[in-house]
Amino acid sequence: MIHRQKAAWKLVLLLVLLVALPASAADYKKWTPLLPETLGGLPQSGQPNGVNMEMGENSWSSLEQKYSKQSRTVRLMIVSGTAAPQAQMFQGLTKLEMETEDKLIRTIQIKGFQSVLSLNKKRNEGSVMIGIKQHTIVIIEANQIADPSDLTNLADQVPLARIAAE
Repeated sequence: MIHRQKAAWKLVLLLVLLVALPASAADYKKWTPLLPETLGGLPQSGQPNGVNMEMGENSWSSLEQKYSKQSRTVRLMIVSGTAAPQAQMFQGLTKLEMETEDKLIRTIQIKGFQSVLSLNKKRNEGSVMIGIKQHTIVIIEANQIADPSDLTNLADQVPLARIAAE
């Protein structure tokens, strides 16, 4: 019983600290000029879609740009903020390594940044989440992906260091 009470108090203290800490997110408008004109040989499809969100002490920002030609599509997202669902998911995935006949999930380095690569072998789809700084990630999702190198080649075309500097 005493151990449960101690654990409960630790949880309460942790929650109080998390709520008390201000969460800051970048302004998505600073990232817009850094979006590549083409990605994987595909032109931008439409205008970028961005949002700055605040909810109490929590804030996050995201910017998304689609690239497409015929049936091939790539989606580039930049997300920042401790409350962003993608940032929370990235933290959990950095400890996961898995390979089956259908799927591959692997932690890798891209341009010196910790990244999580996910490949659906049967559907030829994949994504890579790149942690460019604390609570800021770049996500690339694409179809017609046959090999993990297809995703890392896309990531090499994104100015990760410049995005991290913003």
